[in-house]
Amino acid sequence: MKGGIKVCKAIDYTQKIISLLEDATREKERLYNLVHYCDLKTCDLLHQIELNKIGGMYKAYLTIEELKEVRKTRREAKDEIETLDLIENFKNSQEKKYRNILDTITLKQKSLICRHYNPKSDCKLTNFIKIV
Repeated sequence: MKGGIKVCKAIDYTQKIISLLEDATREKERLYNLVHYCDLKTCDLLHQIELNKIGGMYKAYLTIEELKEVRKTRREAKDEIETLDLIENFKNSQEKKYRNILDTITLKQKSLICRHYNPKSDCKLTNFIKIV
């Protein structure tokens, strides 16, 4: 029990769903930052090639390999962003519904805690039983 209110599985599950959807959005933002970093790194490498003497075939090879690795990382991040877009689109269309469900569950839980029973009869059962 938290603060006198029994833990409700439905609230817990709904909050987990909302949290997972928010995690996907944060991951997408992190990947956008990674793509931006890769773009900056690519620009640096291209300027290095353009403005500096390469200094031999081995140094040229290392620069090419670094550029290749940066581009690979960027492509993987972009591919992941595309799939996370699907989750974000779902989240944007459903988030209000999940929050409404959470509110409805919370209200239902409070009403269950505060419920009381209204007797249907004002007589005692013993009034109806004949002792033989």
